[in-house]
Amino acid sequence: MIVKVTEVGKAVRKPTKMKFSFTLCATDNRNFYESIGSLSAKVNEVLKKIDNLFKVKEKKYTLTKGGIYSKKLIAPFNKNDPQPEKVRVKGYKSSIFIEIVSELDVYTLVSLINTVSNDIEHFECGNYNFFLDEEDYISAYKEAVSNAIETGYKKACLIKSIEGKDGVTLENVSYTSPSGYFGADKKGKFAGDYANISADDKVSLIRENIVVNDCTVTESVCMEFSVGNME
Repeated sequence: MIVKVTEVGKAVRKPTKMKFSFTLCATDNRNFYESIGSLSAKVNEVLKKIDNLFKVKEKKYTLTKGGIYSKKLIAPFNKNDPQPEKVRVKGYKSSIFIEIVSELDVYTLVSLINTVSNDIEHFECGNYNFFLDEEDYISAYKEAVSNAIETGYKKACLIKSIEGKDGVTLENVSYTSPSGYFGADKKGKFAGDYANISADDKVSLIRENIVVNDCTVTESVCMEFSVGNME
């Protein structure tokens, strides 16, 4: 007899990589060219500080920088305005998204957050998360598949004992797309929360709110077992 079993296996690993991303912005009430110029200068300053930080710590990192996005800032609608139907531009805002990936090091992460969030005028928002590097992910994925097959085999053996059959053979295995749940942190995002506290207190507060959870990799495995002698 053929027994079909679908099991979800999982494997747990400590994260080995961290991803840190943030947005810088600049506004100007004259034109967007001024906002772009101000933002570009700030980006160069921040990236230089980040590069120096990693050099001091003797760590490698990869950096991805998005394009600069600019938009008009529209004043709120005022019904008492003599020309309420007229769109009133109150300024221009330019922003850029930057992402950094490196080996997992919470102290480096705290330093990065502190570096980019010191300037409230230009720092807008950011977040961070932790994940597995490719080698650890492949290892966890194989373990998840193995665990699923082992559980499926035990179920097939249970059916064999109930039916009084002899032997269990795995005939076919298929997989769905792998899915990885990467451990999150308590805050995840940070913004103006730290605007009114001292630098030392800010670093302590950030550090206390970072929780490095385990990464769980799951895989759904469909199996066909031949239980007993095929007639």
